[in-house]
Amino acid sequence: MIINLAEKISPSEFIRLKVVKNVEEPVGKINFSFSREAIIGFSTELLLLYDDIDCSRQMSITTHPLAVDPAPNQSIGFYLTPSSPDFMIKINTLQNESELKLNDPEKMQEIFTYNKKGNEYYYVNTDLEELGEEIIIEPYELSKRNILNISIENQENNDITSECRAIVLEINKNGIKDFAISLLKWANNLKNKDEYLISREDCKGTNFGVILTQDSPSFLVNCKDLGTVYEYDSRFC
Repeated sequence: MIINLAEKISPSEFIRLKVVKNVEEPVGKINFSFSREAIIGFSTELLLLYDDIDCSRQMSITTHPLAVDPAPNQSIGFYLTPSSPDFMIKINTLQNESELKLNDPEKMQEIFTYNKKGNEYYYVNTDLEELGEEIIIEPYELSKRNILNISIENQENNDITSECRAIVLEINKNGIKDFAISLLKWANNLKNKDEYLISREDCKGTNFGVILTQDSPSFLVNCKDLGTVYEYDSRFC
């Protein structure tokens, strides 16, 4: 699969974020801090999922944190820091997609790009089955820096991450490709202190190829150096 990172994306699908927590107070904001390798890993695995499933197949994939879980994994392209809750992505479970109404899509902020005129491409190998039982290591995995830290705040901006057990991201197949392309575009154009708010149905925020439902907490993404897996979990040393 060849992805044109200069492709203009007009969101038509939405995503929903949910928090499984021990407290009753409402969640105000969910913050995903990615390493650059984690952005590339997440988008790559999303594109592989997109190529592998159809719109009628429902599935869930869970990633468990390093150190605190008996079997931490990078099933969706990244490892989670020990302070993060579990992360689950649910595919094709969102209902009533036709209810999405965009007030004014042109008001959405676009991801910063250095090259605004030329085309740039990213290749994802979707023919892994031809390699049989060979173990494939993707480039984003090599340095073991593909790490994500998730933190959660209440509506008073107090950190309640320790009270949260899991984050659930719901997305349907038709939204996966545009979301993944937007993540790749971001990874290809990173600046210092990058921070984006994923756009809601009211179009306030940044165009990441999908729209966040109004019943979801605010969804903030940023990028920072989170070190390596070896610094979090001695079992990898």
